[in-house]
Amino acid sequence: MDSITTGSGGGVGFGPIREAMRCEISTDPNEVIAASGTVSSTAYQSPSVKKYVITVVAAVTRTTRIRICCMVSGRMRGIVRGAYLKREYRHLHGESGMTSEPRRVVENGYDAAADAYEEWLVSSVTDVARSKYLEAFMAQLEPGARVLELGCGGGGITTQRLAARHALTGIDVSSHQIELARVRVPHATFFKADMSRFVAEPASFDGIAAFYSLIHLPLGVLPSMLQRIASWLRPGGVFLASLGARDGSTGEHYERHWLADVPMYWSGYSVPEYERFLADAGLEVIEASVETNIEDGKPAPFWWVIARRA
Repeated sequence: MDSITTGSGGGVGFGPIREAMRCEISTDPNEVIAASGTVSSTAYQSPSVKKYVITVVAAVTRTTRIRICCMVSGRMRGIVRGAYLKREYRHLHGESGMTSEPRRVVENGYDAAADAYEEWLVSSVTDVARSKYLEAFMAQLEPGARVLELGCGGGGITTQRLAARHALTGIDVSSHQIELARVRVPHATFFKADMSRFVAEPASFDGIAAFYSLIHLPLGVLPSMLQRIASWLRPGGVFLASLGARDGSTGEHYERHWLADVPMYWSGYSVPEYERFLADAGLEVIEASVETNIEDGKPAPFWWVIARRA
């Protein structure tokens, strides 16, 4: 399979990437294109660097070029521009880059932006509420309790703290995030799964936590998701979540150029609606408050809640 090189002077070969992704290389800027995935490869070589783990990130409009995010030893990254990928999986629709399935936007987004997201959390976010509510949640549970984390991400400090005290199962829609979590927290159990389609035995968990993950569900799915969560909790089990509470956060929200310049999707409701959804699911609120993060220097309020299954 012949390689196609960029026009950026780097002479970067795309042949191995094309083969691994099972998609075509196209230089037509009029294509509306999308692809994402990860592959271990030696496709990019230089005198100083021989092997990269390459993440292919979705191009999102007719004018946005593909970015090949190269990661060396888990940390060093570079950006190479220059080719367009015509994907095999699902077309993007229109100039917004929005797919017909928000789940795919979220999955592709976190596959592509996992490293950028972690850096953003450290460098650009002040989040006091996370630690506060994590401690309150764990105080409701016995050591060794069975805990499910919905949207566990890449196994960061929150996941590590949960796993250090409890028997933790984590799920995430991003395969790249799950790969990271398994390396960082090897004594926990992780599954790549869409939480709204995940299957668990009734009353199989003592606690379930969702840190900033329910906000990515397609609009209208949260009520049924909360009912599923309640069914997975044992009687008296505890649920923790953070949900959007900023002005204008109700409805669907789509950002074309999020972290790593990939698209992302969110949904939200009013606090009274959250309270009604929880009550309808049989989850009784025992603690709740609006807490404000600082994100990129701007206030970002979230409604934090701990609820108990009756």
